[in-house]
Amino acid sequence: MTDLKRVKFDHFRNSLAAAGMSTETADSLICPLCWREVPYNDLTLEHVVPGAVGGTETILTCRRCNNDMGSDLDAHLVQYQRVIDAFRGHGKLRTKVNINGHRLVANLEWGNGHKHFYVVGKATNPAASDGSEREFASGNVSTMDFTLFFNYTKNNFQTAVLRAAYLILFKCFGYEYAHHEITQVIRRRIANPTLDHPRLTSLIIEVRNFAPELDAQHYVVPGNVNGVEFFLVIIRVRRATMSYLAAFLPVPTHRCDEFFDVMERCAKEHDGETLTIPTSAIFR
Repeated sequence: MTDLKRVKFDHFRNSLAAAGMSTETADSLICPLCWREVPYNDLTLEHVVPGAVGGTETILTCRRCNNDMGSDLDAHLVQYQRVIDAFRGHGKLRTKVNINGHRLVANLEWGNGHKHFYVVGKATNPAASDGSEREFASGNVSTMDFTLFFNYTKNNFQTAVLRAAYLILFKCFGYEYAHHEITQVIRRRIANPTLDHPRLTSLIIEVRNFAPELDAQHYVVPGNVNGVEFFLVIIRVRRATMSYLAAFLPVPTHRCDEFFDVMERCAKEHDGETLTIPTSAIFR
């Protein structure tokens, strides 16, 4: 692992110089996430796509970003896929059930053609459990209400997707890509998920019916809208089942300042529209 870390360190030192950047000491790098100068010993190998959803490729970030963002962001991406798995018949969903006023905590098994609720006895008032059984035995239950708990927040989940996509492009293009101001807007949004700009609903999508010829952890597709260039970065998220999520990221060109406005317009005008991706356009 130490050898791999040193190889990556030397690679990104060269990238730093190619971008016209420098550090105070020769044995440090700029963390691509928090943008602080970090000495070699405080750099860590971090998964570009979280290891808990099938990622194996690594990059160098500082220890603090690796630890903090892993718990604050990546955990939400992992939970998202757990929920998707459960809807596909793998695992259970936490619920609260209301049966004629009797409130139960239960796990929902979402099978193919059936849905089974399993009451969690330790979390449910015994009186509510007994009361619901009486209601069923008396034939008084015609409907029941239940609430699903996904246990992830949309903002943190989408920020985790954006983070993975940004790190993929950093792996591909290094500081030559990351130091541009348009890319720094993305980086600052990742570092501070409370920021309102850019609006993630215009950048993050779920990719459906995607069947690439080569199975990989990520795919990068260049494109443009009316001359404004972008990268569509697709990540594979895998636990019991597999999903593909993607983020639109800017290309630092002469019209890149229009990127976020263009993405906003596209999100409004083409909501849910099918996107065809030619295989020849994909690179990793």
